Amino acid sequence: MHSGECHFAVACDIAGACFDRTRTFKCEMGPLNFRAPRAADMRRCFTLVIASFFYWLIPLSISGAQTDQKPDLSTQPTLYVVGYAHLDTEWRWEYPQVINEYIRKTMEDNFKLFDKYPHYIFNFSGANRYRFMKQYFPADYERLKKYVDQGRWFPAGSSMEEGDVNAPGAEAIIRQILYGNNWFRKEFGKASAEYMLPDCFGFPASLPTILAHSGVKGFSTQKLVWGSSAPGGGLPSIERTPEGTPFNVGVWVGPDGESVLAALNPGSYSGGIDTDLSKPLPPGPPNNELEKLQKNLQELRQRLEEEDRSGKPLDPKELHAYYALRNQRDGLSRAQQESDLDRYQDNWASRVAQNGKASGVFADYHYYGTGDIGGTPEEESVKLLEAIVTKGTATLPPPGEFFFPGRPHPEWPAVTVGDGPVHVISAAADQMFLDITPAQAAGLPRYTGEMELTNHSAGSLTSQAYQKRWLRKEELLADAAEKASIAAQWLGARPYPRQRLNDAWTLVMGEHFHDIAAGTATPKSYEFAWN
Repeated sequence: MHSGECHFAVACDIAGACFDRTRTFKCEMGPLNFRAPRAADMRRCFTLVIASFFYWLIPLSISGAQTDQKPDLSTQPTLYVVGYAHLDTEWRWEYPQVINEYIRKTMEDNFKLFDKYPHYIFNFSGANRYRFMKQYFPADYERLKKYVDQGRWFPAGSSMEEGDVNAPGAEAIIRQILYGNNWFRKEFGKASAEYMLPDCFGFPASLPTILAHSGVKGFSTQKLVWGSSAPGGGLPSIERTPEGTPFNVGVWVGPDGESVLAALNPGSYSGGIDTDLSKPLPPGPPNNELEKLQKNLQELRQRLEEEDRSGKPLDPKELHAYYALRNQRDGLSRAQQESDLDRYQDNWASRVAQNGKASGVFADYHYYGTGDIGGTPEEESVKLLEAIVTKGTATLPPPGEFFFPGRPHPEWPAVTVGDGPVHVISAAADQMFLDITPAQAAGLPRYTGEMELTNHSAGSLTSQAYQKRWLRKEELLADAAEKASIAAQWLGARPYPRQRLNDAWTLVMGEHFHDIAAGTATPKSYEFAWN
């Protein structure tokens, strides 16, 4: 039997036994008709139980970054730099390797960076992964808790797992947040106000409504630049976002009008830092070929215009050459514009300024870190960010020089960094969303609708249909167990089996991890997920 079904079946059996006892109880009570008040009381009881769950979400404890002073983003250009390590709990590997290698190294390697760089903040999501830490590496976990207390390690994402949000129902997503933040609050005394899904394979239009009603203030992902169904972005966009990305920082609105702040273009989660983020990038090199084409086209146009004014017939060969040159110029110009737009995505200080011109909020949100197997950002990036935050000195590669991060490179000159027009913060994942005031949010760009992926992982909506069938069956079993258990408690047969239901949901939510639920993990991964 599937593990999630097994646990929910236990809960259903308990409730079934309760109903058996209540039937006897009703006979002993005689032929009294309890039907009408029972329905009303059960609805009232169910409402109270759900309300008590969401009561736990209210007292969110929020941690700040390296400064307690909240910037005025209408006048102080600010870049929030979010250090992160993406871990696929199962993908091309399974739980044993994740626990024995990736989880352990994520803790050990970050501890080393904390000791060397006082302003380094690390964000790591998924309460499920913290459960592994606590169970398998208790000594390291206790040390991690001290860094959480200091604001150095931030339990990000609000959820049990970075779960898929296409296959699971709304109830499952709500419970991801409810259980995730409740776990963080119980273990660390703090929780997050944001929902981080850097690598999920598309986002339904209903998600901002679900997040807002679950107490979440902000949302972030870097996946839209892989090809998104969302309109907007591209060369005509005011914020100069990539095609399919509605905005850099804005408001994502759900179908009922509820909304969350959203950072939709934070850069790659495996990207590094190799420039002074407080200053705009220098202009790119000129396109000599485009300039040459433009010059030749202008000269030919002038010659044709002179011939036309003189009354001479135009040379068909020159006309053909003119149109050929113009088409070539237009194609090269378009390619240059797209290249400039691509380069602009890493021009963070200019992005902050442009965002402010467009919305009045001079802010942006920047991931940096590593991908897929956990760990830490490259130490060179952490070292440079430390220098930027403290306005110290650092060695930077010359503009245009290509190099591999973490590999040996020539000695670069030391320069002062962090003294540009943009204030750079090494930030917890939710800090920007908390710093934006309601008045400032009112001026941000708004988007309503889905943001599904069109190129990458489009087949994940149907891949591993067997797993998706189990996920849906578990949701139905959970709903039945929940209602039956409440009814059994109301009828005085058994106490509500909260811990059993919570444990069963916790296992199921592990299977919602985006590579498992979406059907992109190894076959062996599903054997672990089913057991």
